[in-house]
Parts: sequence; C-alpha cells; structure tokens
Amino acid sequence: MDIIKAYAVKNLCYIAAKKMTPSGIVVHSTGANNPNLKRYVDCPQEVGENTYGNHWNTAKPDGRNVCVHAFIGYDKNKKVRVAEILPLNICCWGVGKGSKGSYNSSPAYIQFEICEDGLKDATYYKQAFAVAAEYCAYLCEKYGLSVDKIVSHKEAHQKGYGSNHGDPEHWMKNHGEAMNDFRKKVTKLLLSDSKQDEDKEIKDSAKKEAVAFKDGDLVSIHKNATYYTGTSIPSWVKSQNWYVRGTPKGDRVVIDKNEAGTNAICSPIHSKYLTLVKASVS
Repeated sequence: MDIIKAYAVKNLCYIAAKKMTPSGIVVHSTGANNPNLKRYVDCPQEVGENTYGNHWNTAKPDGRNVCVHAFIGYDKNKKVRVAEILPLNICCWGVGKGSKGSYNSSPAYIQFEICEDGLKDATYYKQAFAVAAEYCAYLCEKYGLSVDKIVSHKEAHQKGYGSNHGDPEHWMKNHGEAMNDFRKKVTKLLLSDSKQDEDKEIKDSAKKEAVAFKDGDLVSIHKNATYYTGTSIPSWVKSQNWYVRGTPKGDRVVIDKNEAGTNAICSPIHSKYLTLVKASVS
C-alpha cells in the first residue's frame, strides 16, 4: 500500500508508547467537514502545510488526550491516501471506554479516522472508503486478523468497548451502505489477493517444470526427491550438485558426475526434483 509515515512524536500517546499486539481494527470518521489530511497530519511535503498548527503532532490535540494510528483523506495533490501517525505496535487513544473496557488497550485494536467532508459527495465517499477497505485488507493480512474483527466506533460502543459515538455509520447511510457492506469489500479484496498468490504459485511451478535440461547442465537435487524408480536417494547425494548425462527423455534426467568430479552414479531422477545451477556451454 501507498502509506505516508508521519509519526506524531510530540503527542503524549506516542510518548507513552504502550506496546500492543493488534487484536482487531476500529474504523472512525472525524466528524468535521474537512477531508484534507493536513488538518490532522504533520507532514507538509506529502499532505501540505497546516498553517494553523492544529494538527495532531502536539501533546494534546485540541486540548484532548487523543491519537489514532492513521488518517485517510486528501494529500496535497487531492489523492486519497493513508497517513500513519502512530506505530501499529503502540496503543492509541481513539475509541474511549465502554462498559466492558476499551479497544484502546483491552484488547488493543488498530484504529484509524476517515476524514469527513460534507457527507454528500459520492465520489469522495467511494474513494475514501475504497482506500479504507484496502487498508483493512492490508492490516488483516499483516497481522492475521479475521474480517469480523473490523468494527466501527459505533459497534465498539455497542459491544461495550468504546464511548457512545455513531461514526462512521452516520456517513455511510447517506450513501446506502453499512458496516456489513464494508466488511464484504474487505473480504473481496482478501479473496482477490489470495487468488493472485495462488495463480503466481501455479505459474512459478509451471516455469520450474518447463525447464528443459540438457547434457552437461549442473543441477541440484530437492530435499524431498527420490530416484525415478521411486527409491530413496542417500543424503550424501542430495547434498551435492551433479552433471546431467546425455539428452533427457521427457521428464527422465540422468545425473552422473558430481561437481567435484569425485563420484559418478549414472542415476535417473524426475526433472521436477532438479534445479538448474549452471547451464552447460554449447
């Protein structure tokens, strides 16, 4: 992901640096009509300059003990991006406290704010929540989190782990969506990533199988290899590199002399168990 790193090192939450292992994700929205990251993030080169100095890289932003891990909004070029202001292994001060505790620390959740606009612009809404879904998918993969561990601030309160807020559902309903729709988007992204990884593995495997060995090639033997007949290969053979003898017939490759020239075994092995170390010079 394209993530801006701009840690709020002057914020008391950053200074407290209470360590955490992420157990989930809380999605917030700011509650103010200002979609620009520079309102909250102190990183002029990426998000533009906050001429008022009321960003969150201060001890107590707006006089409050508050800090989240990231914001999502417009950078200086009007591109919607993620800007992290806390390391993800530090507890934030975001969701407040509920009847059962707080997702700030018990258990600790990664929390980010989506910068609100006037709540009516469908284009910005789609862009912002698309980036938010992508960020959640990234976090789920990074920390092994399940999608059902993604909650809104409103849901955190309903579960007893946050203060009584209604974000970001109050914004989402204006565009015909709810948190279940958001979680479905994250699930779709995760499935897409999984499919891409699977396709890559298949392609990589096919490339390996497509290697056409020839007489004189130097090859190594896979640890799980057997001889072409299915019998086991001694460990001293597997630990060395060997030269191919003659022209292989299909997937049957005969290895003969070892790289040091001290042994000759003239033994057939399936090509799938061999990796080319050095091609012979024609």
